[in-house]
This record gives sequence, structure tokens and C-alpha cells, in this order.
Amino acid sequence: MSRFHLLKSLKFVALTLFSSALIAGPGIWTVNGPDGGALQILQTSAANPNRVYVGSFVALFRSDDAGLSFSRLAPTTDLGFFTALAVSPSDANVLYLVGDRLRKSTDGGDTWTELTVLAAPDPLFAPTDLKIGPANTLFLTTRAHGLHKSSDGGATWVRLATGSVPINLSRVAVDPTNPLRITVSPCADDVIPFTGLPMLQSLDGGSNFVGVAIPGLVAGEAFCATALDYSANTSGVVLAQSQLGPLVRSTDGGASYSAVAPAATPFDLSGLQFLSATQLLASNSRGALHFSSDGGASFAAVNSPTLPALAQPLETYGIATKPGDFGIRYTITGNGFYRSSDGGMSFTLNNLGVRATNIRALAVHPTPSIDLIYAGNSDSSGQGNPFHRSTNAGLTWTQPAPATEVEWLRALLLDTTTLSGPNPTLYGGGRDLSPARALPLRASPVIKSTDNGATWTSLNNFTGLTMGAMSVGALGTVRTLTPERSAPGPWNKLYLTASGSGNCAAGVAQITVPRVWRTLDAGASWNTIATAGTVAAVGSDGLPSGSCVALDPLAPTFLTLDYPIPVPILVDPVDPNTLYLGSYLRLYSSGSSYVPTTPNGVFRSTDGGVTWTQRSNGLPRYAGSTDSAFAVLALAMDPNNRNILFAASNPFDSSVLPGNVYKTLDGGANWSVAGTGLAGQDIRALSIDPTNSLRIFAASGGNALNPGGIYVSENGGATWASLSAGLPAGWATALAQKGNTLYAGTRFGVAEFTRVPDGDGDGATTTDENGAPNGDFNADGVQDAQQSGVASNGLNVFGSNRAASSNSMFGTTLLPDQRSSGSLTGWRSSNTSTS
Repeated sequence: MSRFHLLKSLKFVALTLFSSALIAGPGIWTVNGPDGGALQILQTSAANPNRVYVGSFVALFRSDDAGLSFSRLAPTTDLGFFTALAVSPSDANVLYLVGDRLRKSTDGGDTWTELTVLAAPDPLFAPTDLKIGPANTLFLTTRAHGLHKSSDGGATWVRLATGSVPINLSRVAVDPTNPLRITVSPCADDVIPFTGLPMLQSLDGGSNFVGVAIPGLVAGEAFCATALDYSANTSGVVLAQSQLGPLVRSTDGGASYSAVAPAATPFDLSGLQFLSATQLLASNSRGALHFSSDGGASFAAVNSPTLPALAQPLETYGIATKPGDFGIRYTITGNGFYRSSDGGMSFTLNNLGVRATNIRALAVHPTPSIDLIYAGNSDSSGQGNPFHRSTNAGLTWTQPAPATEVEWLRALLLDTTTLSGPNPTLYGGGRDLSPARALPLRASPVIKSTDNGATWTSLNNFTGLTMGAMSVGALGTVRTLTPERSAPGPWNKLYLTASGSGNCAAGVAQITVPRVWRTLDAGASWNTIATAGTVAAVGSDGLPSGSCVALDPLAPTFLTLDYPIPVPILVDPVDPNTLYLGSYLRLYSSGSSYVPTTPNGVFRSTDGGVTWTQRSNGLPRYAGSTDSAFAVLALAMDPNNRNILFAASNPFDSSVLPGNVYKTLDGGANWSVAGTGLAGQDIRALSIDPTNSLRIFAASGGNALNPGGIYVSENGGATWASLSAGLPAGWATALAQKGNTLYAGTRFGVAEFTRVPDGDGDGATTTDENGAPNGDFNADGVQDAQQSGVASNGLNVFGSNRAASSNSMFGTTLLPDQRSSGSLTGWRSSNTSTS
């Protein structure tokens, strides 16, 4: 069987399993939810009114019953990172996906083909938007190669108007009442300064464009639209929203614009649905849906989806009606897909089959007879409920409504001393990201529940931080919470790491909001450690303040602070005054060209966090730097030897130097590579088996070139094998383990894998692996049962369900004698991510 036919067969099996809810067995990766997650793509089909497409940035879903249920499209294909979807108006099965690559599907998204636009490949190609004009003519904007047109369904392309259109474009719109009229929105370019008028218009089908003025902007300010649409009902009406803020409207086909009357509530247009010549709906990335009865000249808020615990409506990122039936309406949010069947009077959450939850924090109940799993959602955009709970080992999930405005959860910590009753204590750490709330009003990024996650309280008492100018929200993202367990009774002493903030006032690096905090009263109050704060000052955290960097060669006197942000933090179980943490640099990322000088990597404190010493000898450094080690996003300590630690090191740039796992035998004084088989992976979580300290698990975020997944070492890190056959790229960023079962936090929900005895050591039985298609699930030409790095099964596909088992979960953070922290629930382990 060819690989193409194999994937088609697997897709059929996946859909069959999803629809019939068959039960999977051990040795099989399964994803059972939670459903939902942040969605940014919404499209309907004029050719098939019951067809609805929704998507996150990495996963696409289709409904064939007008939004009542969904199935994941191409689950075994890495679709990369995408931001837009176009559906042919004449064929609901013809789709174009715009992202880091341009793809086309002719079977409703089940399979995809990459389209070639440029004669010579360019990594900076970056398509940004695609619109389908009359006769299925395609218009494509790019970030670095201007505007392109195809008249044959994407088989061939020509670049348009090279003399009048800049290379960096965000959006394109075609007037459906006049196919010769096209509007394009330019953006500023880092290399070639933008000098034209803010918007561009063509009256000859894209051969030539002229600049168009925008109220409030001047020549040299590119509009850089985030939303741009022509009315299909009224000739010449255009609405556009800019990154720079203005919402503008044209009634002459984009030849001139006027400012739209501001709405009474915060309004940031993210999508439009024209209902008639005068009526239109608008989604709003700052809150309530809006409606216009005057053709878009003004808008007012209307009924919108809400979360039970929040007073304000959810931010929405798209709006659509069922073709031919305006009474059925759809909108997408950070909490998933909402549907109205009464013309928008009310909305119902309909996430059945939509698995786009980006799980970055996991915790599980350690008692074998209790099947509780806790999961934290951490989408990069979108306001939603970040907390999910399962009482049946992940078979089904609920969203208890926390009385909190935290929208990211990067850390979950279960106090294992409170497990004797029905309501154990939970702590959560994350961030409040809502753009509708200014920084001084943002909630604390630390929350606590004393009723098993049913309700939450914000922990706002941080010395020196108030809800005023120096807001508690200025902590940024809380990435790890870890306890000091040596004292008897409930955990009163906790540490957290956070992004903090700083500046280069007078050219001197200074931290204004510290990055490491401690509580001695179970979260009731928090203080810094190195220098205790006061009402007037927050104190110090003892870590390096960073360095001031001139990033813009055109403005060498403008300095930006680059400083280490701590992620994992560990407490030595024998000596609680000894702490370890890993960090990443705030500015250094893909494409950075400067040489960092700030100490970074692993730090150790022997005085309870008052002072820190860099312990990164042997960890890889950035080119030209002596002190700046690669980012360390995960740490784990051997449960039997406190001097043995593992660190995940990642360059986070376009360097040829790979990420890897390193090991120390002397408490961090010296590190050496312990990642044979892991080179090049984006390791985000490490977990050591409490029953066998030689067995270590690693979770890799992955990317288009390195698919990532779950890896295991059975020999203390000497070599590693993959446990991730069939799992998509960008797979795992959190881990938990209980007994023989692994749980992984992924961009598609919580995945689980129960290891079983097996001759080749990968946790899947030879019988199961021989039952895979041709006995070769990954189609590499070698029988899976002969490969220790492949764990496969004939049912190892998305959509399969499993029976709840009281003994199938595990999470080593939760066992009373284990030492772990952060969103990784593994023995003495800690993990989170920078993004």
C-alpha cells in the first residue's frame, strides 16, 4: 500500500472510531479532549449551506451538519502554522489554506497539496491572505513578495503590479459586484521603508494600483489591515480595520475612506457578515459582537457569547451566518465555537469534535481509585476558560467556571497533603491577556482553589504590587509553581517564577517587577526573596538584571532590556535552601543578530533564593557569547541522587545548533550531552519515573522540520527512543505520569499512552504492532515490531476513545514522596514554555 493510500485508510479509520466511540486499549496514543480551544478561522460554503470550517492556528475542523458537530481534518498531516482559509464559492470541497505555506484541498480538507507560487523557494515567502474572485480567480498577498494572481486554481501564478505594490502586504479584497476593483493593504517593511499612501486600489483587475488616503494617517504610514471586506450586497462599500487602530469605511469602492463612528463599547473589527444593503454583523476581538443598520457607518453591541464567571462578553474572531438562513449564526472565540439558532438572541457552545485546546499544564490525582485529571489551557490568543477537569481518566471533560479572569494556565500544582477529603487544594499560574482591560486592571496571574477546582480565588497580595500603576498584572506570565515539602502539613511555602519586567532608564538595566517570588502562608501573601519589598518598592529577585541592547541600527540610542526570564524552578528535597532554575533570554529569538551577553541557562541558589550563581558550564552558548547559554525550559532531578539533574537546552533561533538534553552529576557544576536520539528537538518537559530513575520521558514541541513528540530513555539519558509514531508535529509541551500511563499536554488536548511489556521496549505489544496496516504504521519500510523507537497500533489514530480505568493514570507530581513543580507533573521536574 502506498503512503498516500495508507493515510487515506487511517483517516477513514479515525473518522469511524470517532463516530462510533470505539474503545481503544493499552499501547495506543489516544486523544479524548477536552473539546474547544481558541479558534481564529471561520468559513461557510455557499455551495453547501450545512458545511462549516473552523480552525486554530494549527488544526482545521469541518462540520457537515451546520455546526452541530465537527471532525478533525487531515489529523496525520502537519499543516504547519496557518492564519487564513478560503473556500471556493462554487465547490465546498475546494479549499486554500494560507500560512507558512500555501496548500490546496479538493476533498473538503481530508488531503492537501502544497502549491508553488515562486519559481525559486524563499523561506521569507510568507503568504498572508487569499481571496477568490469571479471565475475562481485567486489573489494572494505575501509578506515579502507582493501580490500574486492565479487563473487556474493555483497551478500557476503571476506577480501583479510590481511597480505600484510594495512587497509586504497583509490583506486583499475583491469587489464581488465589480471584479476589476481590488483593494490591497500594505504593511511597513523592516528593510525597505514604506513611503506611499496607507491603502492601495486597482480598477483594472490588479495590473496597476494607486495609493489611497486614510483619515488619521499620513504618507509613509501603511494601513496594514487586520480585516478588509467588500459588501456583496451594496456595490462599492468597503470596511477595513487597521493594526494602527482606525476602523474606516468606503462607499466608492475604496477610492476614499471615512472614519467609522466609534462604538459605545470597545470595538476592534475581526470579521464581517453582510446581511443586506444596510445590515451587517461584526465580530470583535475586544468583546461583544456588533451590528450595523446603516451599512457600516456605525455599530452597536448586540448579544454575544459569555463565560458564566465573567461579566463581559467573550472576544470574538469571526462571524458568519448559514447561507440562506440568517437565523442560524456562528461565531468563534478563545473558548471555541458558538452557535445561535434564534438570530443571535442567544448562543450555545458547540465544541463537539473541536479539539484545539493547547494544554500546557497537567496534574493528576495520585490515588489509584480516583480518576481525576486537571488540565490548563494556554492559547496564545483568545479569552476562554483555561481550566479543564476530568473525573473519569480523561474520557470526558468539564469546564468548572473559575471566578477569575486568568486566561492562560501555564502551571497547575496539586497540594498532595490535602487529598484525604473530597476537595483538594489546587494552585494555578498563568496570565490575564484580555486586550479589553488595561494593565492596571488585569487580574493576578496566580489563582487558588480549595474545592477541587470548582471555584478559584485570585491571589493578589504581592508586596509592592497593587491594582494601581504597578499592577499585580505586571508580573506577566507565571510559568512555574513549586512547593517546599520538607515541613509537615499543608504546603505553606511555595515559589513561583514569572516574566517580570524592566527597562533601560538612563541606559542602565533595571528590573522593575521581579521574576521569583515566595509565599510562606499558602499564597495569602507573596514577597521577593533577595530584597524584601515594601508598599513603595517590590524588592529584588537576585537574578541578573540583564543588559541594554540597541536592536535598531537606525536608532542606536534606543535601548531595549534583554534579561533572563526564569521558567522551571526546583527545590532540593534534602536541603530546602538549595534551589535550581532554568531561564531564557527575553529578546533572543529566531532571526536575532546581536550577540547576547547576559548570563543565562541554569542558576543555583544555596541560600533559599537570596542570591543565584550561574551553573551552566558545558551547556551550549549563543555564537560569540561567553555567558549566554541556550534557553533552559525544563529541569528534572534524579529522585535517588540530588546531584544528578537533567536540563533541556534550546537555542530558539535559526542556528544550526540543535536543542538537546544535558545531564549533570555534580549539582550543575558541569553539564554534558545526554540526548543521543534527541538532537534538534524542542524539549519542553522532562519527567523521571519514580520507580526507575533510569527511565526518563521527554516531550518535544517540534516544528515543521523536527516533528517532535514523546521520547523515552531507559538508561539514564544515554540514548533515547521515540514513543510518538502517528502523533502530529508540535505535539507535546507538558507531561504527567501515573503507573504505566503517560499523559501529554498537546495543542489538540490531552493525549494518553499506557505502556505495556514489550520485547523492543517501546511500550506497544508486538501483536498490536503487527496489527497495524502492513505492520508498518509509519510507512518507513520496516516492521514496527522490530523498532524500539516506534510505538504503533492499527487503531493508533486521532478520534479514538478509551474506557476509563481507575488505574490508568499517573502524575508523579502528585505522589506524596515526589518532588516536582510547574506544569510538568513528573518526579522533581519542572517545565513550561516561552510562548
